[in-house]
Amino acid sequence: MARITGDTRTFTLSHRVANGILLMVASVMAAATCANLAVGAQIGMVLIAALVSVVHIGLYLRSRVWRAHPGSSFASFLILVLGFYPAVWWANFGIAGGNHIIGVGLFALSAAQFSGWRRHTAAFLVVLMTAVVMAAEHQFPHAVAEYATPWAQFRDNFLTFFWMGAALYSLNWVTDRNYATEREKAHEYAAIVERTNRQLEEALEMNRMLANRDGLTGLPNRRYLEPLLAQQMEEAHRYRRPLTLAVLDIDHFKSVNDRHGHAVGDRIIAGMGKTMAEVIRSADVAARWGGEEFVVLYPETEIDGALTVSERLRSEVENACYADGVLVTISIGLAEVTKDDTAGTLFERADAALYDAKHNGRNRIEVAGPPDAGESDCPTEVGRSQAAPGWTSMSPPSTASSVP
Repeated sequence: MARITGDTRTFTLSHRVANGILLMVASVMAAATCANLAVGAQIGMVLIAALVSVVHIGLYLRSRVWRAHPGSSFASFLILVLGFYPAVWWANFGIAGGNHIIGVGLFALSAAQFSGWRRHTAAFLVVLMTAVVMAAEHQFPHAVAEYATPWAQFRDNFLTFFWMGAALYSLNWVTDRNYATEREKAHEYAAIVERTNRQLEEALEMNRMLANRDGLTGLPNRRYLEPLLAQQMEEAHRYRRPLTLAVLDIDHFKSVNDRHGHAVGDRIIAGMGKTMAEVIRSADVAARWGGEEFVVLYPETEIDGALTVSERLRSEVENACYADGVLVTISIGLAEVTKDDTAGTLFERADAALYDAKHNGRNRIEVAGPPDAGESDCPTEVGRSQAAPGWTSMSPPSTASSVP
């Protein structure tokens, strides 16, 4: 049956009902054609039944294959009401007794599957056809053999109209209730699915953010910065744009952890992240590279602009107090991209400049030389001129102890 009316997974209940009705009408009309031929009925009756059967096979295929069941079902209803029923009545010149009750009943059941304007049109046509039959039989009472009196005719037709109309709207009411319940459930399921999808999207976005963010500082992490650095390097080479990378490190951080504990060290790293986020420009990207090491990417910025921002960052950290009784400083290495740089060589040059800043007294900024300088690849005079003066001894303020 599922192969005939449609699979329940792909066809709705109303669609399968429509397919079944169309196929049933086609089968009944085919059987009526054969029966009329067998009993030697009028050729008009045979042709009418055969034509209706063929048309309904086409409507069934249209509904089953092309999924156009509302139009196909309504076309079937119109053919039966406006074509087949009047043709049969006229061919027989009146129907014996109340046999048209069967036809009107079939119309009512067929119309029960409709909704909206189609339902009201179907109900109107059922009533209209009943009235037409009543008027025709009243006009030609001699053609109706089983009606003894006009009252019997009126009673028969009135009961036909009343009961078929009541059955039509009762069935429609039940169908509407069922459809309304199904729609409510569908809306509930849709709301649940939408809410679940939204929660999944939010969770996915949160996971993506957590995967690319450092949990302690809230800054982007190495996983996020590495592809970004490669992308910025490609754009710098392609469009000949400046790009500067800063690698910085908290001075003597191991001593902080050994002397004050890892909790204090975590507070210092978190404070560093907050300071970096506040100091850098909106176009710059600061990230925690790992441990006490941080990286700042300065897109479309030459070395002088990067030095200015980096010096402000160095000064802010120097004057900040992230934990009671503990002051820290940072050393920074800067490298500006050249035509021969890759992401790896750029980072190596910035890291080498950081090493020189550590070697030259810490709490300072050093700028890397060009990548082809070989063994003489040491900080340039620009970097040395930007180093914080007077920090060879790192004298701490009297109100707090400094980490050597």
